Amino acid sequence: MNRLADGVFNHSEHRSLHAPSTFDVRRIVVDAVATIRRGWREYISQPVLPASLAYVLVCFNVALAPGALMTTFLIHHGASPLVLGAFGGSSALMGILATFMTPSLVKELGILKAGAAGLLGQSALLGAAVLVYLTGSISRQAALFAFLGLIVVSRLGHMAYSVIGLQVVQTGSPMGKAKLIGATEIAVASLAELGMMAVVVAAKDVSRFGAVAVLSAAAVAAAAWLYCAWLANSAQHMKTLFPS
Repeated sequence: MNRLADGVFNHSEHRSLHAPSTFDVRRIVVDAVATIRRGWREYISQPVLPASLAYVLVCFNVALAPGALMTTFLIHHGASPLVLGAFGGSSALMGILATFMTPSLVKELGILKAGAAGLLGQSALLGAAVLVYLTGSISRQAALFAFLGLIVVSRLGHMAYSVIGLQVVQTGSPMGKAKLIGATEIAVASLAELGMMAVVVAAKDVSRFGAVAVLSAAAVAAAAWLYCAWLANSAQHMKTLFPS
């Protein structure tokens, strides 16, 4: 798009409006493929790749999060509009709280350990939510509220790592390549979410929600494990780049 824009704005102001167009679809496609390849090479060679992959794994969580899937699940279980609204509003509130809590968490633990805390907290809470669901008592109102409450509180860790992970990738990426790497990360995360939604479509029946929930919680647990393993084995230059 940058190359296309440069071509458009670099045209002479005195050029005739009826001049032949230089819009070349084939060249645009070739440039786009080349950019994707270059972005992927830079992405997998970045020094903070595990932190980025942890964010991608978190994006696999489409079941235990506010969204169309959870809304459909709650409606199927006869949840009232009040419960739906309270769940969505509380989840949004957690995002606002995380915005104010994350700087304090980073100041207290350092940015890398704060990221680990966010992932571990989210993983533990979602694991507990899955256990509540698998007990089969979700039909009771108290169990349903506990299930939703655990998911709501887990949003604190999710939003905290979203902010911290972005900063880690931007700081750890080579100068001049941060934008390309960040854009590639967003694309990969979107593909992960799309892949998980395809699994949901294949599942078809709401009775298989438990399996999708387990997969979502497992993805977050894998993200926490990957990030903590990377943090434990991080090289000295990483500790210098991200002082505690």
